[in-house]
Amino acid sequence: MNESLQPFEIQRESLAERLKLKDQWESQIRVLNEAGILEILPESQELGVIGVDGQQYPIPEYSDVLNQLTPENLELLEAKQEEDYNKLIITPFAMPLKQLIDRYSSLLKRKDKTGELKDSQGNSINISDGDEPIKLPVKLIEDGYDDTLLYFGKLGEEQETGKTKKKSIEQGKIWHFCLVQDTNSLENKRIETKIDSYLQEGGLSGYTLEDWLMHAITNLQESGKQIDCTDSKEIIPNWLMGSYLPKDDCYFRAAYDIHDPSSTGAVIGGAKGEILKSRKNFINFRNLIELGSNL
Repeated sequence: MNESLQPFEIQRESLAERLKLKDQWESQIRVLNEAGILEILPESQELGVIGVDGQQYPIPEYSDVLNQLTPENLELLEAKQEEDYNKLIITPFAMPLKQLIDRYSSLLKRKDKTGELKDSQGNSINISDGDEPIKLPVKLIEDGYDDTLLYFGKLGEEQETGKTKKKSIEQGKIWHFCLVQDTNSLENKRIETKIDSYLQEGGLSGYTLEDWLMHAITNLQESGKQIDCTDSKEIIPNWLMGSYLPKDDCYFRAAYDIHDPSSTGAVIGGAKGEILKSRKNFINFRNLIELGSNL
């Protein structure tokens, strides 16, 4: 290790090595490319995405990811390693949501066609013949994708703090760098306090719909396994609290349903936020450590 490094830089380098951060960055760029998310940008001829704002955003460099390990979050990241928050996800947040959904749908179909599609435990599954592999809320489709959702706030606030995707992009949310739990499915948790308090006290954030899609795409590319897809007797969707529909007082929930043989596939639905106001719920929800974003 370089002896000229300062104490923080030594800690950061050590954590990056334990996380295999550079290997994970390379893997994420490969996943983004192989899933058809990246394209050659007309202006720079680099790989990247074209945002919902029409701007061109090249893929982040490794230094962009490494620089998200800061003196302010290093202690949290060290502590959360013990809870398996070790998997890097790079979400192309600026990309139009419908395009990301379409890439996920195409990947599911490819994995199904080659016989590589599996549930979270590694058991082979199939998409029903002639069926679309993703079920979406009618409200989301009718109202449009990127002008309807708000991000990075919470339902029920007197003064709305959530932002549209375009506003979030203006404030630097381009590529969303996250550390997530390296697990294909989650057990129900019994939460002894309100969930937003649980997240805040733990230094955590809820998944956006885009984060869930990118986590699902990553798993499919790496192992063929669909996250949140189990052979339990009933589908148990995971709450995604990083994005929501304020007019309908709805958060999103997502899972992959294999219980209806005539209509298997990813189910993305809305659920009233008031359900989360009660205490001591058994509930599934996906959460992450938000490293940051870059322009």
